[in-house]
Amino acid sequence: MSTHKVISCETDEPVLLNCWKHHARFIKSKISEFKVSGEIEFANLRGELLRIGESLMDLYLGELTPTEIAGRIIASYKKTNRLSREDFILWLKERGDDYRIIGLKDKSLWTLRLGEKQERYIHIHPSRYSPLTIRVRAHTLKSAILYLILNNNEADIQDNLAFLNKIRKDYLNQPPLKSISQHSSFPELISILKK
Repeated sequence: MSTHKVISCETDEPVLLNCWKHHARFIKSKISEFKVSGEIEFANLRGELLRIGESLMDLYLGELTPTEIAGRIIASYKKTNRLSREDFILWLKERGDDYRIIGLKDKSLWTLRLGEKQERYIHIHPSRYSPLTIRVRAHTLKSAILYLILNNNEADIQDNLAFLNKIRKDYLNQPPLKSISQHSSFPELISILKK
């Protein structure tokens, strides 16, 4: 029987982190969860993939869990002696920006912005081109996730262009690719998210 380690996306308030967009170990955990269950509820999977959005993003590749990241950011923010949402807004605006960057012990950098939710007002994501991250397009990430969940064939990625195009057409409403090289970061992302 296959076992997999579940990585929770739980973070303490007031931190909000979209793990589907920004945390590779969480995504790997979810891929394993879908594969182990054997029954893929596509409505649920589509709902999860919607969280990724449509943009370019940075994906954290480090070992810290979402809970650990949030805990360290909260501890760092508490050192400013500002704990309320209003204090956070003032702290963000002190330097004339609408964000702050905090470095963690693993050398990763995290951008803090004002979140839309009252109780989750510290919205975090890996900083652009931060150590321990890669920059990916949303459709590339979605394609990689679906490819790993649906592909039971261990064939080389280059030999599975037809399968990748079927995923893009059937699940992502995207046009076919002429070659994997059109999706230049796809092979790298597959190797990162693969067990």
